[in-house]
Amino acid sequence: MKINNDKSTYKPPFSIVLLDAMDAYYYADVMGKMEEVGKEEDLGKAIAIADALFVLKNKGWESLRAMNDVDGGYDVRVYDSTMSCVYAAHTKYIENWIGETSSELQPVDHEKTGKVTYDNPDDAKAFGDALAKAMVEGLNRHVREEEESMKKKKKADARNS
Repeated sequence: MKINNDKSTYKPPFSIVLLDAMDAYYYADVMGKMEEVGKEEDLGKAIAIADALFVLKNKGWESLRAMNDVDGGYDVRVYDSTMSCVYAAHTKYIENWIGETSSELQPVDHEKTGKVTYDNPDDAKAFGDALAKAMVEGLNRHVREEEESMKKKKKADARNS
């Protein structure tokens, strides 16, 4: 799997795709083996959702290496409208696994940056887990609402025919 790093070629909307690691290894470029969980016009939002979903699906693994050794777990990727892979969530966790301290968790001057940081990595992990869960629930709710809307539309179309 190759990640397209040339941002000038990215074309929205961006698809957030969940894939089983075994499928990712053997079928990485075959869309039929993946599950699209959402679309976003904004790349930053798509990446945030991909990261949150990655954490939610893989938080039980000891490390990325342990997950990869058995082709286990899930990856979450972001594709642009041309089906070019523009982000793979696992790349964020090569150096620091889920919940491990990283430079993102170091103290900052909150008044200058407006950023929220955590002194305790467990707090950051708990927040990330809660955020990921909320995002997935939101995506699932959106999918259910879309399905209901489509069913109602089909019924209305059938009555009008």
